[in-house]
Formats: sequence, C-alpha cells, structure tokens
Amino acid sequence: AVLVASLGIGADAPAKTSAPKPSLTKALAALKIPPPWFASTTLQWKTTRPWKEGRLEIRRLLGLGTENGHRQAVKLSYLYLKKNDIGSGHEWPMYLFLGGQTAWATRAYEQFLGKNPERNTHAYIDLMSCYRIFGEYAKAKAIAQQALRNLPNDKWLIANQADVYNALGDLYAELGDKAQARKY
Repeated sequence: AVLVASLGIGADAPAKTSAPKPSLTKALAALKIPPPWFASTTLQWKTTRPWKEGRLEIRRLLGLGTENGHRQAVKLSYLYLKKNDIGSGHEWPMYLFLGGQTAWATRAYEQFLGKNPERNTHAYIDLMSCYRIFGEYAKAKAIAQQALRNLPNDKWLIANQADVYNALGDLYAELGDKAQARKY
C-alpha cells in the first residue's frame, strides 16, 4: 500500500525513476540455444538418473544463488528436456526463469502455454513477470486476461484467481496506476 500510495504517475508508462527496460525483441534476436556458456559448464549429475531426482538437484543448484549453480541447473534441465524426460514440462520454463535466462524463459513459457493453456496459472504469472522485465506491459496484461480465462475450475480456483489478481496489482503499481493497483 505504501508503494502504491507513493506512485503519483500515469498508467501508460512505468515510474520515471525506474531504469530503462531491455528490449524483448533484441533479447530474443540475440538468444542462442544453447547459450555459449553451455559447453564450458560442467555437471556432476548424470542424466541417466530419473527426472524425479534430477528436478531436486536442479532446485538445489538454483538455491545456491550463484551464476555457476544457475547455469548448471539450466543445463541439466535442458538435457532432461532433450531426452524427453522432464515430466509434464511445466518446470522447464520455470527453471529458465529462476536461472536468470529471462529471454529464453519468455520463449519457453509462450511455447508451453501455447500447447497447455489450461490449469497453468503460475506459468501465466511467471510469463507476466518476464514481460514486465522487458517493459512489455500490454503483453503482460493480455497474458493475465488469458490466465483468468483458463483458471482451473477446482478447489484451487479462488487461490489461483487471487494469484493472478496479485500479479495484476504489481503490474499496475509498476505502471503507477494507483486505482487499478488497489483494485487488484
């Protein structure tokens, strides 16, 4: 509430004190899959082990909070993806996002949600976050609306709806639209 109250600017642009946003178009154009650092990143993990164990190692590596740990986590995720042993696939873009590979995560989330639009509320929210990082606010709003149309109609409906509204509140706060931020 304090953040929202302190923002006194219009809804069409982010706060004037914020740093310029990187270009999503340029980031995607420069994206190399796999990235150049991939070959020099060594793993201590064997991908012959099952995904259910690999995903725990990926989370451990992400939890280290180091560039090397993040790179190992992304590489390990990628290797499981390439061998088509990555569960439902919903964790793939999430691990890219958590590993700091925002442009790659944006592309992976778009692909994942294109094939799996239903019941993936948190994937939509993460994609909104990716779009916000790149200043793609119209895309973030559109993906939030898509998320609201594809909410799971189960015992988690209200919790998922609240999560999307919370993300919309953050988006509008970043844009300086106090009324919309309070609404959500």
